[in-house]
Amino acid sequence: MTSNSSSDSRRIGFLLNHDELHQVAHIAPIISALQRQAPGTRVEVITSSDRQAEAVRQFLDPALPAPVFRSIRPNRWSRLAENMLGRMVPLNRMSSLKRSTDLYRHFDPLLSPWFRFRESILDYFASQNDYNLIFAPHVMLFQRKILASVEHRLVRFRQRIDSRYDRLGHMHVDTGSARSVDMTYTRVADIYLGDVSSQIYEFIQNPRPAIFLNSHGAEWRGNANYEHWTFGPMLDDIAELGATLEAVSPLSDSCRKAQARAFAYSFDMDTRKSPSQRAAAAIAEFMDLP
Repeated sequence: MTSNSSSDSRRIGFLLNHDELHQVAHIAPIISALQRQAPGTRVEVITSSDRQAEAVRQFLDPALPAPVFRSIRPNRWSRLAENMLGRMVPLNRMSSLKRSTDLYRHFDPLLSPWFRFRESILDYFASQNDYNLIFAPHVMLFQRKILASVEHRLVRFRQRIDSRYDRLGHMHVDTGSARSVDMTYTRVADIYLGDVSSQIYEFIQNPRPAIFLNSHGAEWRGNANYEHWTFGPMLDDIAELGATLEAVSPLSDSCRKAQARAFAYSFDMDTRKSPSQRAAAAIAEFMDLP
């Protein structure tokens, strides 16, 4: 949020209006960093819930002036629709412990393998003892009853996960704790089992075997949007899962190089400044802040 008037020329707003809190950790640290970078700038925080505002405050430097907090709320018609439909949403992820498998399932009704493979994957892991499994869907999945994609003009209804899986000693189900968004599972996993999610880029910080599920019949070869599917084998059929899990370790040299190259291209690992400091500097440069 900026203004062209002279009195408001140094106002910058951070807008957080996502239903859940998992985006806060990406954005909130930049607020204090920007205050240090451009102390003459008036920084404002716009949130859509009290939970968001409280989560942001946990990342602020108490030694700096508190930014102005503003609140936006849905109108009564939006609230009525939400109450009628349930809160609409996504899905995500799987990992594990001894030979860990991390499955991230994308929320999109077309792209997510959940709607095609669903419990067949969980049934596979439930029926074997070679792998531990952490199944951690997207934090939004269980908040909404309808998952809609405007881009793909597709609507799906939320499917429940049978509680029997979480009662098994070698399977863990996490439906939205902080661990599902703080890289706990991507760090502990030995194998990644996923789809089109960018979470794979968190996983390849330390190159490891990865398996991808093409549940929507994508013509992915040569498509830059699916470049991460070159990090490991891709499956069209869950019947191939067992054999692929056995064959995917150890990680091949070609996949290791592909993962390392993609990680180096995607992330700035300059340790002289923190990511929030670099983001603040980029904002200050773009906005020509003193």
